[in-house]
Amino acid sequence: MSELDGLEQFKSWCNLHGQNKIEPEILNQELDFSMSEISELEQPITVKELVGGDWTHALIRDDEVRKQLGKPELVEVFKNSPATGCITILDMARISSGFNPFKPLDLANYRAFLNYIDTIKESGVFDVNPIIKQNYSNDKNDDWGLVINAILAYYKDVTTVCELEKIKVMLNRLVYNAESSLDKWQKKTLFAQQIVEVNKNKIIVYIYNSKVTLRESRQRDIRGYQTRREVRFSIEKISCIFYFHRWADYAETVANTHIKLVRDWLNENSNKSRVSGRKINSNCDKREWA
Repeated sequence: MSELDGLEQFKSWCNLHGQNKIEPEILNQELDFSMSEISELEQPITVKELVGGDWTHALIRDDEVRKQLGKPELVEVFKNSPATGCITILDMARISSGFNPFKPLDLANYRAFLNYIDTIKESGVFDVNPIIKQNYSNDKNDDWGLVINAILAYYKDVTTVCELEKIKVMLNRLVYNAESSLDKWQKKTLFAQQIVEVNKNKIIVYIYNSKVTLRESRQRDIRGYQTRREVRFSIEKISCIFYFHRWADYAETVANTHIKLVRDWLNENSNKSRVSGRKINSNCDKREWA
C-alpha cells in the first residue's frame, strides 16, 4: 500500500471512529486498558497492564502537546509526539468498539473485544504481526503440582509474582473441580494482558491471552483403578507495531477528532500499570508517576 493510500484509509477510519460517531454512554464508561479475551464468556484473570521501555522522551513530547491544546501550534507538536498518537489511536479503537474490561461476563463485551482488535488493524497505522502460539499438553499422569508449575513457567516473562499467584490459585481451583467431577473437562480463559513497550523508533503493543483445559479420570486395569490426568494449554501473543516515522503524515487528520495524552492514560491506570524504574507504593502494583 502506498503512503497516499494509507493516508486515505486512515482518514476514512477516523471519520468512522471519531467521537462524534460514538454513543455518549460508551464515551463516558469507566475505562481500564487491560486486555481480555473471554472466549468461554467467564471471568478470566486479567492482569494489570504493563508498560516497558524508556518513556522519558515520549512524556516530554506528550507534555508539549498538553501545553498546546486548543492553540494553533497543536498540530505541529502532535506530529512530533508519536507516542501520543499511538495511545490516541488505541483509545479511539477501544471507545469505538465499546469494549469494557469491567464487563467480562457480557456476551456483547466479548464481541466488542474482538471488534477492538479488528479496529486496530483497520486503522492502517499499525503493522499487526501473525499470532504466535505456544502449546503445552500432558497425558503422562504427572502430579497436578508438576503440571501447574509447567504452565506457570510460560508466564514468568510477561507478568509479576503477584499475578502468578492469582493464576496459580485459579489452576488449583480447576484441579479441585477436575478431582470432584471425574471425566469432565474443566475449561478456563486464564490470563490476558497487554504490554506497551516504547523503543527508539517504534512502540510495540503485545496482547497476550491463554486458555487451559484439564480433566481427571479413573481407569480400571489388572492393578485396580488408576488415575489419569490430562491437560491442554495454549498461550497466544499478538504484536502490533507503531512506527514513529509514519506518524507525522497522520497527525493532522486526527488532531481535531480525538487526542489521548500519554500521561493522562498512564495516570488513569496508575493503580494497574507498572513501569520499570518507578517507585513501588504497595506490595504488588501501585506505582508513583513522575
